[in-house]
Amino acid sequence: MAGRRRKFSVEPENQLSLFDVLQDAATKMTPTEPAPGSMDMGSCIRQSISEAIRRSGLKRWEIAGRMSELLGVEITESMLNAWSAESREDRRFPAEYLAAFCYVTGDREILRAIARKVHCWLLESEEAVMAELGRINWQRQQLAAREREVKAYLAEMKRRRPGADRAGYSSLSPGE
Repeated sequence: MAGRRRKFSVEPENQLSLFDVLQDAATKMTPTEPAPGSMDMGSCIRQSISEAIRRSGLKRWEIAGRMSELLGVEITESMLNAWSAESREDRRFPAEYLAAFCYVTGDREILRAIARKVHCWLLESEEAVMAELGRINWQRQQLAAREREVKAYLAEMKRRRPGADRAGYSSLSPGE
């Protein structure tokens, strides 16, 4: 067994790549106008807040306290309860508290939900850098393809030009 090597995959077989996720989401999105009432995100935001609190492993009073420190305004456990309760549609989570909430809970799903609603994606630090590298690679491929086209065109010009010498230079005159 000493000579056998196991295959190593960077991406597990059951994990989607970023491209797969984006492609899947793009097929579900339509460029049509949103239906009346379809942009109401109250329930989605309340659910995202509840799930973020649960996933954080922190107590609600801890989240409220840390948010208060970061925002410089008092946030209470009761406020978090009201913002996350389905029965409290009269209470809305203020958008200006989003950054502090996401920082304290370590959860970005609420931002992803908002971004998806307007046909955008949230890329976090490493994902954004990888996306930029992908864009650079795509541009490099596009430039290489264009370079091949121009070189082929130049070769064709040289082949068709009468009087081209053996060194690859031709007697080009202006306007030809």
